[in-house]
Amino acid sequence: MGRSFPITEDQARSLYGSHQARVFRFALLATHQPTLAADITQETFIRAFRAYDSYDSRLPFEPWLLKIAVNVTRTLLAKSRRTVPALLPDRGGEAPSPEAIRLAAEESEALWDALSHLTERQRELVILHFYNDLPLTVCAQTLGIPAGTAKSRLAAALAELRRLLPVAFREGGNVRG
Repeated sequence: MGRSFPITEDQARSLYGSHQARVFRFALLATHQPTLAADITQETFIRAFRAYDSYDSRLPFEPWLLKIAVNVTRTLLAKSRRTVPALLPDRGGEAPSPEAIRLAAEESEALWDALSHLTERQRELVILHFYNDLPLTVCAQTLGIPAGTAKSRLAAALAELRRLLPVAFREGGNVRG
């Protein structure tokens, strides 16, 4: 017989509906493999629901959940020894011209190549902060590190990206706290 979960079905459905997209986005950007990202998302929610009784409801749910997603991603990437992809997925928008598509693809490839030169910890922080639009304090909570460490890690990541992509970062990055 299956293992019971310390969460009601309605609670689980609600939490899944509210947070699935953000977990999937993190996993997709971390792996650039939709199938693996879907597996990570599923495993994240299974682990979260099994451990729901250990969640402190006085604290925000999302950092706790994303910390599980980060750990699941790290585990699956370590097991599979997958490499960082060559391109980031498109973030959406209006239908661009063919020239704009080519330019965007080149910029995306250059950006992902630069991101692949960051440490895993720096890359996770960049993805959480800039691609999941999380404040730096929430990123620090999610990764289980002090806010000062997150700030210095992000500063080092941005410095490395500026070195690798000097044209794209002439105006400088804007870090939200």
